[in-house]
Amino acid sequence: DYAAGKGTSIGVSTNLTLINKDVCRQLFESKLDFLIVSIDSLDKKEYEKSRIGSSYSSFISNLYNLLDMKRNHPENPTITLQFINLPETNQDINKIYEKIVGIKGLSITIKDFYTFAGDDSRRLLFWNETVALGQQIAEEFMELVESGRIKDRVIPFKR
Repeated sequence: DYAAGKGTSIGVSTNLTLINKDVCRQLFESKLDFLIVSIDSLDKKEYEKSRIGSSYSSFISNLYNLLDMKRNHPENPTITLQFINLPETNQDINKIYEKIVGIKGLSITIKDFYTFAGDDSRRLLFWNETVALGQQIAEEFMELVESGRIKDRVIPFKR
């Protein structure tokens, strides 16, 4: 309530392993603004390969509970189903898209997967580029704050 009262956007990221029906209901009854759901795979074999120790059947049940609940709560929270762009997940994206078409407040994000296994020079280059970009963004942000121009660039979140 405190953060929501201050106009702060509130969100949670999950892989659905702990989001059973009761927790799902609580999320929709809360003042949560957004929920990001990381989906490793919709294929049992691929899911269990990447999410060691988790129950595929629980994950699928939790996913369907979430989608059913979202159909009945088109407003908040908005939900983003997030996939990592891998050859193993391409078919999953099409499968889930067919299930969510028409559900308001639900979207899919596809993120690229970076691996640097055995390539420390490439890993270091990527890291340095990422840090430099972060510093540039931070400097631009601080300049906007210090000059007072931040109010011209940031649109307040409205409920």
